[in-house]
Amino acid sequence: MESSSINSVNENRHKVVGKMIFATVPDLLNQSGEKFNVPGTEIIFDLAGVVHADSAGLALLVEWCRLAGIAQKKIKFVKVPSQLLNLTKVSGLNHILALTGE
Repeated sequence: MESSSINSVNENRHKVVGKMIFATVPDLLNQSGEKFNVPGTEIIFDLAGVVHADSAGLALLVEWCRLAGIAQKKIKFVKVPSQLLNLTKVSGLNHILALTGE
């Protein structure tokens, strides 16, 4: 079975580790739920530890954006792997999602 995790660096910064694929996205979504309820105006997901992503991973980013909007927080994705950046560009979501490879 595939496994992935979200490790909190602090209240508002979290590192995603493993795969963001169809098999792991439901668990990642469950792990992320409480992270949108902490104090602060911004939430940051560091994706440097993502080793593989597919369209389900991209859908998770979109869902996180929706959850951030509900929580009235800005969301930022940093150190996004090139594979995920390319998926975003091909899908036309690069204008909606604020992704950076840095």
